[in-house]
Amino acid sequence: MKKSTLELTFTDRLSNHIPFDSSSEVIYLDPVALYQWIDWTEFEEQVEVLNKIYSLLFDEVIINHKKIKCFWPLGDNTSQHWFEILTLCKERNVFLTKESSGISKGANYGLDARLVEAWQDLMVTVLGSLVEDLSLNQQFEEIGTLSSATHSFILFRSEMEGIVRFGYSEVNTFTAYADSLENPLELSSYIPCFYDSFQELIGAVADLEDLSELVPVFYDKGLEKQFFQVLLSENKPVNLIQKWQLSYSLN
Repeated sequence: MKKSTLELTFTDRLSNHIPFDSSSEVIYLDPVALYQWIDWTEFEEQVEVLNKIYSLLFDEVIINHKKIKCFWPLGDNTSQHWFEILTLCKERNVFLTKESSGISKGANYGLDARLVEAWQDLMVTVLGSLVEDLSLNQQFEEIGTLSSATHSFILFRSEMEGIVRFGYSEVNTFTAYADSLENPLELSSYIPCFYDSFQELIGAVADLEDLSELVPVFYDKGLEKQFFQVLLSENKPVNLIQKWQLSYSLN
């Protein structure tokens, strides 16, 4: 998978942008706009609220590599929240910039002070988990995808201490997985299943979906050849030449 770091901008200007706009390369997070989408103030009492917010952030930031522009009260640089953010940025190499609106120090930006503090609690929580997942994600090298009208599998290779293993992720099932968690902090400890060989990986995918219904896109021609050999060995009525031509046009 693509290696990246979290690109984060703090601004003390409230935004009118839609938080999760698929057409934008930036995720805009501020307490007013996000509240119109979900009552985020309940994130401490209702775990499904935090899971819903985080699952969408995971898709947009980890999978789609989008930047984040986040509301933050820039006037006070001595709070515990600010210290936690600075520590996170330093330890995890987060690229942080600030955009000040020029509002005087101590202003509540038209918001209740308790609301601002709750917002900082939420941002420290989700940003910390995002950075952990980015670190985990950088251990993986994306090798291709297998897609159908209903499923999309990202295939990856990981090498640790000289041992190469293979795995996959169903990108459209992460939200369902996140909704099932009792503890949102477990999000950053989710590790997909690994397989000792590429053939075992394809076998695992075949247990979930008919391989002949999937459109393959591989970045390694050797692995692409192995995929078609597995497909051929299944003895299913599929036009391999036509499927190979479609795969070739997508690579």
